[in-house]
Amino acid sequence: MTAAPLQRVTVPSFEYRTSPEPHYLYAVHVELPTHAWTVYRRYSDFAALHAAFAQRPPPYALPPKHNLQYSWRKIKSLGGYLSPSQEQQNRELAEAKERQAELERYVRAMVAAANPYWRESEPFQTFIELADHASPRSWSMTPSTAARPAQDKRAPTAESRHSWLAGAGHRAKAQETDTTRPMSDTELMQHQTHTLMAAQDQQADQLAKILRRQREIGLSIHDELQEQQELIQSLTTDVQNTKTRMNNASERMQRLGH
Repeated sequence: MTAAPLQRVTVPSFEYRTSPEPHYLYAVHVELPTHAWTVYRRYSDFAALHAAFAQRPPPYALPPKHNLQYSWRKIKSLGGYLSPSQEQQNRELAEAKERQAELERYVRAMVAAANPYWRESEPFQTFIELADHASPRSWSMTPSTAARPAQDKRAPTAESRHSWLAGAGHRAKAQETDTTRPMSDTELMQHQTHTLMAAQDQQADQLAKILRRQREIGLSIHDELQEQQELIQSLTTDVQNTKTRMNNASERMQRLGH
């Protein structure tokens, strides 16, 4: 399969679903130089992708799947589900967020690796549905419609709504580099901030050097002018003294003439 110029692959958000059983869907956002799209994958899809590389594991380890031990426990003796407490929901949400960040590092590492083996492999390109979106006919498909699973009837939570809006805001813009490609959004923002601050610090240092040099030149000119002023003052005094002596000599000559 021909490799496409992937710029960036991220996992910006996740959604909770209850059908056919409680699970999380992770939004995988793919960016090419011309367009972008989003596909949704369960953890089992990531695990299947990882299994395809059993002979040659990716550069970043796949995060382990926890058993979601804090919520949605099936209690056979009660004949249904035990409604989770708020604390249990918070723990599960924190666990899902942590796994989202690890899954993003997992896919970013394959895209950013110097060896193109993983990102150009058929399992990976199938995972991101590259063949379905690489042609111009599919460029009109937006992340909100591309490969998004059907919604269940359960109203989305504030967390899922927020996470999806955050994920839908991504668009292909600037060129990605080998340095920035493996970074998460937070790390990228920090990198850009540090880079900008470092550039500003360097410019400030250069300006400070120029100002110090200008100050040194100004002080040198001041000292030179001070010396010239002293020389002129001394010359003026000498001229005045000479003039006084000449006047005295002229007066004596006049007296001698009479």
